[in-house]
Amino acid sequence: MAADGPDFAVTASTHSVGTLSAGEAAGRFRPRFVVGAVLTTALCAATILVYLLSLTGHEPGAWWWFVAQIAGAILSLLAIFALGVSVGDEFHRSIIGVWTCVMVVGASLFVGGGWLLFGVLGTDAVTGHRTDVIRPAAVPYLVEPTVVGLIVAVIGLGGLIASVRRTRREAAQLSGSEAAHSPYPGTIVAVPAPIDWTDGEPRFADVMVRYQDAAGEQVLAVGMRTAPQRVPVEGSAVLVHRGASGELVVEADPEHPMTFDPDTAEYEDPGTA
Repeated sequence: MAADGPDFAVTASTHSVGTLSAGEAAGRFRPRFVVGAVLTTALCAATILVYLLSLTGHEPGAWWWFVAQIAGAILSLLAIFALGVSVGDEFHRSIIGVWTCVMVVGASLFVGGGWLLFGVLGTDAVTGHRTDVIRPAAVPYLVEPTVVGLIVAVIGLGGLIASVRRTRREAAQLSGSEAAHSPYPGTIVAVPAPIDWTDGEPRFADVMVRYQDAAGEQVLAVGMRTAPQRVPVEGSAVLVHRGASGELVVEADPEHPMTFDPDTAEYEDPGTA
């Protein structure tokens, strides 16, 4: 711990602030992401199709039909998670991975529901002729997911495009700028209770820090270790900047001394009492 104040460790960002450093590319959609999105959408759509068939009463009634739904759901969730993490890591911003997942889920609903609603249900696989008509009672089971899927897919695509543009704009602002490593003034806005103690010093998780950078207001979840007598109160000033490798760093602001909580009882190590 620093002699004159607490040590901070950036653990997360509620706005998924990336770790771009000056001159670093913002990322791009690589072919493997496109292929992964298509395959994931196909897998999810197939799972949704099987589930909708069971709702409309067209399932074959075999035990493997139920097993196929469970297996498809598990594989779909794993594929969506893997795709989202990969895309988020590529762009240094997890929200882009989230929007990618939203788009894939919406597209899967639209494809799965639309496939049944507009041609597959009631069609003979050999002759291609209609052999059945969708029962009126079953239509809502198909129309609703199809419409909802289309809306979700459009929202996901819009969020994805907006997030990618923002990330690239921030990368352009950081690129070649000497201000990339200049500190941004910030403020501690929330200090939760300690999670544990190390050598008699309380450790905190999710200490919230708000600061303003070139892209707008950002909020960080920060870990903190300090002495019981040097726990900063809400409103204390800090500085946020980027280290040599682009990682975010939070430090005390030497020009604006912190105010420490005078009530130290809750910060004392109960194991030493």
